[in-house]
Amino acid sequence: MIYSIIMIVILTSCSALKELISFTRCEFRIKSMESIRMAGVNLEGKSSINDFKLTDMAILMQHAIRGTLSLDVMLHIEAKNPNQQSAAINRVEWIAYIDDLEMMTGFVNEMVVIPANNGVGIIPIHIEFDLKNVVESSTGKAIANLALNLMNIGERESRFTVRIKPTILVGSFTLDYPGYINITKEFTSGN
Repeated sequence: MIYSIIMIVILTSCSALKELISFTRCEFRIKSMESIRMAGVNLEGKSSINDFKLTDMAILMQHAIRGTLSLDVMLHIEAKNPNQQSAAINRVEWIAYIDDLEMMTGFVNEMVVIPANNGVGIIPIHIEFDLKNVVESSTGKAIANLALNLMNIGERESRFTVRIKPTILVGSFTLDYPGYINITKEFTSGN
């Protein structure tokens, strides 16, 4: 009986390790940045001040006066698995950069499975921060430029990078990938 349990743990551990190795061989890209909202106001599809409703402008002004201006973005990272073994992770630690300036960090605590043989999986990352605090720092220009590019009115290219570090469960233990995987996308007006 004990030998059976030990064999099950060993086989499960080997399978989990193979899935982590497959994950590191996947091809990654930033598929999309969606649900872009500032203080709850949808920014998608807006390319000039005329695209905003009067109520949207009032909400933005009200939040700016209060001293808070939240920005929410849903980032979708696509992972394509060229391996013959499925790839899986249980958690992803991430760090977001704009123009090589670290903006924020976080975790995705959900299992993501990428099917074998060129299967595709999506790693969803919800990014939320207070623009007012960031704009007052040295990173404000980089964020403002990225926001303008996402609205198709930017004048200078922005580089958005997310570094991910996957983790898997092996039995009751966690196994972290030894480094980070870098995924970068350039944004210009019209991207």
